[in-house]
Amino acid sequence: PPQPVPTWPCPQVPSPGGCGLDAALAEELLQLLGPEGSGPPGATPTGSPPGRAGPTEEEEEEEAAQRKQRGGSRTLNGQQAGQQRVQELTEQNEQLRAEIRRLSAEVQRARAALIARIVGGHRQ
Repeated sequence: PPQPVPTWPCPQVPSPGGCGLDAALAEELLQLLGPEGSGPPGATPTGSPPGRAGPTEEEEEEEAAQRKQRGGSRTLNGQQAGQQRVQELTEQNEQLRAEIRRLSAEVQRARAALIARIVGGHRQ
């Protein structure tokens, strides 16, 4: 059984019922909520206006096709961006390999020169 709703006094907004809502506003909210807070009377769970149960099967199929097309183009753009990134990384990798080869050759030359100096110093 419903129990009475307590009202608390609210010093900022003096009203005869405490901090309760204006009676007209409360009534309007109750009408909008409908029985058991399920929405306006006659409304469907999807929020469609009364008299229309929702989109037709044809409309749903069209919307699904549009979503698929949008998703497909996003996937294509993502694939293209991914391929471009792979290409950039491949080029960068080749540049780094070339730099490693150059530095390795430089190290080998410096090492050979150092060994030659050390061995040459011992012979004197």
